[in-house]
Amino acid sequence: MAVANARFRGLDRRARYHHPHPLPSPPVRRPRYLLPRLLLLFGATGAALLLAELTCRLVDPPLQGRGRFFTANGLEVPLGEIIAFLTRMPESDSRHNLIQDQPHGMMPASLKLRIGYEPKPRWDYFDAQGSVAVDTNRLGLRDEEFPQHKQPGEFRVLALGDSLTYGQGVRLDLTWPQQLEARLRRERSGPVEVINAGFAAGPGVHSPDGYDRWVADNGIQFAPDVVVVGVCLNDLGAVPMLTYPIVRLQPVLGGFSKLLDRSVQFVRQRLARAGRHDYLADIERQPAAWQGTQRGLRALRDTCREAKAQLLVAVFPMFSQLEPELYPCRPLHELVLSFCQAEGIAAIDLLPDFLGKRDSDYWVHQADQHPNHEAMRIFAERIHGELRQRGWLGGG
Repeated sequence: MAVANARFRGLDRRARYHHPHPLPSPPVRRPRYLLPRLLLLFGATGAALLLAELTCRLVDPPLQGRGRFFTANGLEVPLGEIIAFLTRMPESDSRHNLIQDQPHGMMPASLKLRIGYEPKPRWDYFDAQGSVAVDTNRLGLRDEEFPQHKQPGEFRVLALGDSLTYGQGVRLDLTWPQQLEARLRRERSGPVEVINAGFAAGPGVHSPDGYDRWVADNGIQFAPDVVVVGVCLNDLGAVPMLTYPIVRLQPVLGGFSKLLDRSVQFVRQRLARAGRHDYLADIERQPAAWQGTQRGLRALRDTCREAKAQLLVAVFPMFSQLEPELYPCRPLHELVLSFCQAEGIAAIDLLPDFLGKRDSDYWVHQADQHPNHEAMRIFAERIHGELRQRGWLGGG
């Protein structure tokens, strides 16, 4: 009887798992309203493209923009008048030098001028016209007024350079010499003066090949404790601020779509930006500028030694293609640093502080790749740290 019951239970179990009439599979659900959904998707995409097209046609922003000049009272000055003014500057400087006691700069004294950009720059130190003052003081320097002769106990730094030291497109108090001065004044009890001698050597002198003559005649008479020479890479030769070509907007397929034109331009610009140029080979083919810079740096070294002033060369980067794998000017930094080491000249390379950063974050404007206030702050911070590390800040 127990065996029979076990067999019955086994049959019952098999009957439950092997039913002669299996249950039907659940019905397959087919997507409902497929066609309306596709139409909605295509319609939304089309509307987005149409909106983007209308935006491109209405806004159509320029790729770069332009610079502008203003008089002190805000009137815009035509570029032709600025060029005429610049061509007359040497004559003006010669008259200026006859009535000025040395030391002084070679730019016109007490100049009142503003430089601006269109469209208006995004940085908040620009005024409503998108401009900043580029005035000179009574000594023909872009600096605040200060005594020609050094005060007792005063610490003085003479900052030499071109537009990167002068502060093209940057408010005076935000240039690296002024920011360095502010740092020194905060930490010292005695008087401090950092003299902005950007362009101080006069029209046409934009490299150490010429700074040395102005320093020998004028700059050293300011009695600096330290001379800092800002070396821009175009002191070595034809190195542009923007190291890749600008791709201009060109109509595609007859120019029926601004959106398509801008999209193609964007892709072409990305490809152009990814290219690299061998600037070192250019300098080796045409070495005159670099040879002149070497001569000027040697002469500055000798003048500073004789005057018992310390000399520091600060090598500024070009703010273009700052990706480590793209930056094309690294060999030029190494060239300057190797020369300085061989000649016994102290030098600092400011490139590492910017490698890997987005270059446009440090531009004055999309039309002007000069370093802005943030880049100037980093310049001042690094130069200050180098002077401190070398023990050149003295007491105070």
